[in-house]
Amino acid sequence: MLKYSLLPMERAFAFQILSQSVQIKDAINYIGGSFYASNGWQIKIDSCPEIRVASREIYLRGSSKENDLRVDRTWNFSLNLEKDEAISQINSALSEIISFASSYNQ
Repeated sequence: MLKYSLLPMERAFAFQILSQSVQIKDAINYIGGSFYASNGWQIKIDSCPEIRVASREIYLRGSSKENDLRVDRTWNFSLNLEKDEAISQINSALSEIISFASSYNQ
């Protein structure tokens, strides 16, 4: 349904959608275009995958193209601990949208 890579680096991480089913996009669009995870992160659909840590927003791919392998890099964490916490929260939020979309029926 949604496979992604969230690769930690020194005070940074890289995010890439490896595959995304259309069911993810349909489920988010069905609830008004934004999914709010229980940890405060907001998941939306856009043309390119991107993570905005400061505003706690995750943008997933707007299409299901398997060849769209854009990599979003997030830098400038002052501490690796901040980066690790962000990665944990992002993984949790993405797990919630996968669970929600799995139970979504059109």
